[in-house]
Amino acid sequence: MKLLSLDPASRCTGYAVMDSEGNIIDAGKLTGTGEDYLCRVVAAIDSLVAVIDEHQPGACVLEVPSGHVHGRFGSVRPRSQSVYGFAVGAFWQVAKRYCGRVHPVFVNEWTAGKPKPHRQKEVIARCPQYDPVKDKGMDVSDAIALGWWWLRRKEPQND
Repeated sequence: MKLLSLDPASRCTGYAVMDSEGNIIDAGKLTGTGEDYLCRVVAAIDSLVAVIDEHQPGACVLEVPSGHVHGRFGSVRPRSQSVYGFAVGAFWQVAKRYCGRVHPVFVNEWTAGKPKPHRQKEVIARCPQYDPVKDKGMDVSDAIALGWWWLRRKEPQND
């Protein structure tokens, strides 16, 4: 079984496709252009559908917001949170339609408080094809790390 792992956002969504052993088949960024978040998310979703068509994953693990508003962007910006929530919901619906099974995971559940650079170090150590220079926001490394976390802790075929 192939697993699709998504670290969604409205500007850049990291994705990883891996086999049940955690071997990376494909990983990258789904992005759209422009200032309008609706156009960006729609363009990224078109790219997601292409990834799903190519790899035919049997399940998807998706990072979802914990529900706690925090200062991730330097200050609490309600609009940013609502745009992020819109993007997560859109990716969830597409993954549900095309993958069948979607496993939402709260961000604070899988990260266990470890910062992105810590998670990226594991990806660098275990995944020689991963290029941190091309992943400035660490979205791809988070998608990979989320997928590995899921495979270590869950039995997706039994859900």
